[in-house]
Amino acid sequence: MKKTIQDNYRVEIYPAQLIISSVKDINEYDKDICQGILADINRHVDNIGEAEVVCDTKDICTHCESIWETEESGEPVCCNEAIHEWIKEQRKSDEKALLNE
Repeated sequence: MKKTIQDNYRVEIYPAQLIISSVKDINEYDKDICQGILADINRHVDNIGEAEVVCDTKDICTHCESIWETEESGEPVCCNEAIHEWIKEQRKSDEKALLNE
């Protein structure tokens, strides 16, 4: 029989976000705010085992900044620029393979 227990207690702090024009600006803002919060915590709070700024990673398109998704073949689905770039790279790869045969 399965039993669910609570484990690994910790404090997670999520800073408020401002609306900023681009993904890069938002990420830089979040990083700066988190580093400021971390400095405040380290300065004012006792009994901290470890405190650090961490982040998640995700793949985005360099052209449209959408979340990177592909077909099974590897072809991107987000925008024409990414698709054309992928096709161009596939052709180069195919030509290289033919030359090596």
